Amino acid sequence: MGGVAAKETMPYPVGGIPCAATVTKFQFKTDKEEFIKKLALSVQDIVPTLEGALSPTMAIQFPHPEANDVNEATVIACYESKAHADGNIDKVKAGWADMKDDLVGEPVRMVVEGACFPIAKFPFDDPLSLIPVGMSFGTYPLKGDVTLQDFKKCFSSECMAMLRNEFGLLWMWVGVSGSMGIISTVYSCEEACAAPAPKIGKVMKQMGALDLMDGSPYLRVVGPGFMVKKTNA
Repeated sequence: MGGVAAKETMPYPVGGIPCAATVTKFQFKTDKEEFIKKLALSVQDIVPTLEGALSPTMAIQFPHPEANDVNEATVIACYESKAHADGNIDKVKAGWADMKDDLVGEPVRMVVEGACFPIAKFPFDDPLSLIPVGMSFGTYPLKGDVTLQDFKKCFSSECMAMLRNEFGLLWMWVGVSGSMGIISTVYSCEEACAAPAPKIGKVMKQMGALDLMDGSPYLRVVGPGFMVKKTNA
């Protein structure tokens, strides 16, 4: 039948959901599988208490088994505002303190303003469970005058639809810290997350992101990970 196809819509506002994310880097010294079991229990205790946390709430990336820093991991937790991110710090610190015997030193945490693109809602997974995914964490040096608003313009509805349709993107968070752009993405598995790597330059060019970068090398790390959602909303 003829007619004009309806414009595709995404399950979030144009430009993503404005948010502030805590980006936490930490090292663990116990066996990875044992550590994940303890982390799952900590998530079940802490996430329900986090005021202003978005859902999906956090993405947790572990390194690829062949990576140099095999015991280093990253957690990105998204909140409605910087005030919420800062306001939950004591609860989060208490959670890390309960796991101090499993950690190497103190977790390093920063709060970064940005936007979240929750394409998937993970409706068939239980709230507060660790949902297996593949995850990337990338840092992209920007020109000195580039703002968060400039960077966010690269992630148009058309761009996000392309990333979902071509690569199977499930979730993305983007932010700017100083002169560094940060992009974290989630796919169904580590292999799917690695698939865009050979084409990442072409993708960044089509998005307009290359014009914002200062020419320095960028870094995109891929590994297995988990998503956590606070509720089924």
